[in-house]
Amino acid sequence: MPRVLPDYKVQAKARIAQAGFAIFAKKGFRNTTMEDIAKAVGVSKGDLYLYFRNKADLLREIQSSGQREMRQRLNQISRGQDWIGVFLSLIDEALAGSGGPGAWASWFDMMALGVSDPRIGEVLRADYREDQRIIRDLLRRVLEPAKKRTAGDLDELAMVCSTLLYGAIAQVAFGVPWPKARRMLRRALESILLS
Repeated sequence: MPRVLPDYKVQAKARIAQAGFAIFAKKGFRNTTMEDIAKAVGVSKGDLYLYFRNKADLLREIQSSGQREMRQRLNQISRGQDWIGVFLSLIDEALAGSGGPGAWASWFDMMALGVSDPRIGEVLRADYREDQRIIRDLLRRVLEPAKKRTAGDLDELAMVCSTLLYGAIAQVAFGVPWPKARRMLRRALESILLS
């Protein structure tokens, strides 16, 4: 009987998540089937269900994977660096790797679906809460320590950062070129966080 390598399951999940992300970006979440993902990965649909019960499970893994990478990269930023620039470069990479503005429009469609589908809604709410933690932790590390900020202040600033980021993403989905949306986002973040 062949031995299964210990990392095989982790690698298989990662391959499935990458394929799922690409297909969600191309076809949209609603229009993607587990069959589409199984074909892209080269496994049977039954094998796919060994790793993910449904698209919501797969979406949760995709979100978690992206957040782990984002947290790891942001944890390397220290006070005094152009941390807004580093943050924006990570968004640049995400936009470039997502399949373009159509994929970001698909993300908004998924948000709308989250209102009527409790499983998707919970995945997106958990994703939002983790995004808030990541941004709040970054702000705690990089903002001027002389300014006394409470945990509540940092929570509100993290919400403002998210709101601005989502607004910039919406602009791209509506046809504004990313470089222009990025400039507006940078100005807004600087005026709120560095003043």
